[in-house]
Amino acid sequence: MNFTGGIGESGGLAAAAGDEAVSAERVIVIGLGIVRTGTLLLGAIQLLAGAKGPNSGLAALAFAIVGTTSVAVFVRAAMRLRHLPAVPAFDSTAALAETLAGLCGLLLLRGATPAYDLLSPGFWMLPYTVVTAVMLAAGFKRVISGLAGSLVLTAGYLTAVSPALHAGSNTVRGAGAAALNNALSYSSFFAFGLIIFHLYRFVTNEVGLLRRLAADSSAERARLIAARGAYRLGHDYPKAYLREFRRAERPTADLRLWATRFRSDLLTALSADPRTTVDLAEEMENVVATFAGAMSVTLDTRALIDELKGVPVLVVVEAVRECLNNASYHCYGSTVTATATSANGDLVVTVHDDGPGCNPDQVMAAWALKQNAVYLVEAAGGRFTVESGPATGTTVRLSYPLSGQDRRSP
Repeated sequence: MNFTGGIGESGGLAAAAGDEAVSAERVIVIGLGIVRTGTLLLGAIQLLAGAKGPNSGLAALAFAIVGTTSVAVFVRAAMRLRHLPAVPAFDSTAALAETLAGLCGLLLLRGATPAYDLLSPGFWMLPYTVVTAVMLAAGFKRVISGLAGSLVLTAGYLTAVSPALHAGSNTVRGAGAAALNNALSYSSFFAFGLIIFHLYRFVTNEVGLLRRLAADSSAERARLIAARGAYRLGHDYPKAYLREFRRAERPTADLRLWATRFRSDLLTALSADPRTTVDLAEEMENVVATFAGAMSVTLDTRALIDELKGVPVLVVVEAVRECLNNASYHCYGSTVTATATSANGDLVVTVHDDGPGCNPDQVMAAWALKQNAVYLVEAAGGRFTVESGPATGTTVRLSYPLSGQDRRSP
């Protein structure tokens, strides 16, 4: 599982990994589909208007090619939305197909259109291919690829309207200006689409992340409330009971009733606790998602078993959070890898960054002095080590024994 701060073919959408990302792609497909349908309707109207012309066959062929390609591209996009929700609906294959279809349409319609109409609104392949340039921004992962596609469409358009530039000496200057203005619209609309789609996907990704963090905060708040109640029942009440017992001022019968009531309250609170078993992989995923906006973080929990008996999961997760926080502060811009494995009867969690390194002994001593979240893993019965070097970065390794696990098993 990969979490990154940028937007790409799969990186940004994987960071959202939710309904918001799918909804964003659905809006993009619907919006482009409406615009594409409008250009095809314009082509159909022009085709019907010139149905009896001498070159109507070429015009019909051009319409058939671009229409069939568009239908196939949008059907494919809909299927990708349904079966591959973690990736953009339009990809480089769809963008390339639209580019080639637009290029063929431009050249075919050139042969079916009189020279004096090539620069008129009747040349419907111009708006069609301009929409194609916008689709390149949504489909191509690399900007250079989309720009190259828009330049191909520009060259195809200039080739298609070239007869209009030689139609007569009185119209050459005006025709040249109009052709140049139309040709520049390809790169302009590509750039516009690139900015809009990237911003839209980025904002949608951030909204999804914020909603997820808000949900996690609500869950953490519920845990804190439950923990606070359990602490009051398990610590404050018994302490008060022992204090009264030591004073020897209350009758034994009163203390017995008091103890019975405290025990009943504690059992009721424990049985009513809505919390379920904490999943380490899920909790680490939430922590990593929090830091993914500030640095590149990769999480791998594939070698983690489902049941971690005897492991204080929240203590381990807080230690991972501390490691990521240190990496984001002291090694800003570095790449961080977090892994969790179950091997030889131990849970092993590592957090590695490719930063400039540190003094391991000094770091471990400082953590022990402050008794931070990493040190608490050791205090809870686990172990932690720090390995670092100028050329190797820093690796924090946390380990904790698994209850009931065979330490000889892989």
